[in-house]
Amino acid sequence: MRNVERISKCLILFRRKLIFLDFTDNDELYHKFLKNYKFIKSEWLKHPDMRFGQLLCSLRYVENLDTESKIWNIEELKWLKTKKYLNENIKN
Repeated sequence: MRNVERISKCLILFRRKLIFLDFTDNDELYHKFLKNYKFIKSEWLKHPDMRFGQLLCSLRYVENLDTESKIWNIEELKWLKTKKYLNENIKN
């Protein structure tokens, strides 16, 4: 099971437009994410084993198949660390 502690840290970073767009390349999705932030956070906390992209797709916020195929399997914590957006030692 993935570490629930990663969720809050990841969401804080994904609220930054440049990081979110680097992850999804979808401006419309970014605005949906901001508008529904509290709901998305509560759902992710209920299902912490889901990946961020998988959660967005499962909640039906992703309408573009190219975006869905791009983000579904990304391990968000690993991605954030690889991109150097996150330096903390948080376990998956």
